[in-house]
Amino acid sequence: MLIEELSDTNVELVHGILDQSAIYETFEACSPVSVREEFGVTSDDTLLVFVGRLTPTKNPGGAIDIMSTLPKEYQLVVVGDGEQRRALERIVHGSSLEEQVQFTGVLNHQEALSIIASADGLLVTSHVESYSAVTLEALALGTPVFGTSVGVLQYMDHERLYTGEMDDIPGIIKNSNFTGEFSIDKEIVEQYGMSTYTETILNGFQQSDPA
Repeated sequence: MLIEELSDTNVELVHGILDQSAIYETFEACSPVSVREEFGVTSDDTLLVFVGRLTPTKNPGGAIDIMSTLPKEYQLVVVGDGEQRRALERIVHGSSLEEQVQFTGVLNHQEALSIIASADGLLVTSHVESYSAVTLEALALGTPVFGTSVGVLQYMDHERLYTGEMDDIPGIIKNSNFTGEFSIDKEIVEQYGMSTYTETILNGFQQSDPA
């Protein structure tokens, strides 16, 4: 990470953004086949998901633009709501993408995680991003992420994280080998989990305590 490279002192970067129990509960309870059937996605289709506020900063329109360049066997579920929803629905209608793009509105955390876990890929099309929690949730649930090089994403190195300019993403998706594997990445869960963050902070205080 850049902060570690630029600091003149000994810096330990501590992550703490994942709800580990929610990740494991989703993995145990989720039925990808059932979730995909709920959205009419067949075994021959590739399911992509966008999760976030439907606002200019998150650029959900970028996800729609990506879908307009992909074959009809690619499906997109948009999870979230916001000021751009009606405009996005008009774009979908005007682009004849109704059979490929579905909007769910706001879902609870467990429902959103279940869709992420059942998807073949997560789209992160934000113009600006700091610490993308949904990216880490997807990676923890074994779901590949295709996104713009913003925020912490540009410094992450992971075999299922694919970043680039918006114009590059459709090609990256088309050239990807989707295995359909339903798995959990325990290394990601451990590294970015809230309990790891808490434990590291407490250990730091204990080590600095002169008593």
